[in-house]
Amino acid sequence: FQQVQILLPDIILADFNNKPQRGFEFAEKISSITPTVKLICLSVKKGTRFVARMMTLGARGYLTKTTSLEEIQRGILQVYRGERYICEELRKSAFAQDLFQ
Repeated sequence: FQQVQILLPDIILADFNNKPQRGFEFAEKISSITPTVKLICLSVKKGTRFVARMMTLGARGYLTKTTSLEEIQRGILQVYRGERYICEELRKSAFAQDLFQ
């Protein structure tokens, strides 16, 4: 976290697969100590609870490992502009609509 505070990147694209709890802790800590840094989660996890919790804890975007490179680029740009982004694969589900409200 020290490097994030020093470098203050615009966006962090982070992979949270092996230990979901660490991903939750990371998202919460990043959003609390560096609220200007936008976090995008990249994961194989597609469960609605996991995605919703990541977004609630401060992630501004969520992409799956099957997301195309072109869509990853779109997502990064959208988050950079201050919007939220959930990959198309997950956006089709009803719960994703609630995250944009």
